[in-house]
Amino acid sequence: MQFLGRIGLVLLWLAAPLVAFAAANKNDPYLVPLRGAGNLALVVASLAIVIVLLRRGRWRTVAGKLLVALWCLPPILMSAAHLKFELRKHDVLAASATEASQLGPHFMVGYSSFPEVARLVEQGLIGGVYVTRRNIRGRTVETLRTEIAALQDKRRAARPPAAAGRCGRPGGRHRRTSRAAADEGAGAGDAQRARSRRTAGQG
Repeated sequence: MQFLGRIGLVLLWLAAPLVAFAAANKNDPYLVPLRGAGNLALVVASLAIVIVLLRRGRWRTVAGKLLVALWCLPPILMSAAHLKFELRKHDVLAASATEASQLGPHFMVGYSSFPEVARLVEQGLIGGVYVTRRNIRGRTVETLRTEIAALQDKRRAARPPAAAGRCGRPGGRHRRTSRAAADEGAGAGDAQRARSRRTAGQG
């Protein structure tokens, strides 16, 4: 029994840093399987181990106190990681329209909560979504199709209108036009100049 107890202590020493690392990085993509129930299990297991160590008097020695402190870290680190995530989320949702239009189209995300991803789409903060097993779990194909169609509608509504510009001759009257019209006018001018050069060359 004493031998088994020592093996158990060695395993606790080895597992503590790993659990603390997972808790501190719980929002990283490679730890997605631990989200939800997995995170809760880590916290419960850490607290249970701390209680067992205290009841067995391990805290009376320096090494025992260090081991107890190590197993107290996972819940604290997980709380800090969650707070950091919420602060980043607040910063993203508070992004200006200019930042959203510049950066949003470059991001594609998976989702498990339709209201949360719909909010990102409405603000133009993402360019699209991808479907994973987390999307499909508990949903019918028709429900998923309806959600994606709704997100596409929101994305189209979130796109900013064409930037306004002005065109006209120097010193003359100017009129406001869309970027597309301005580009079209510039293209027509280039074509006219090209025809003039060809005509001059033939002459």
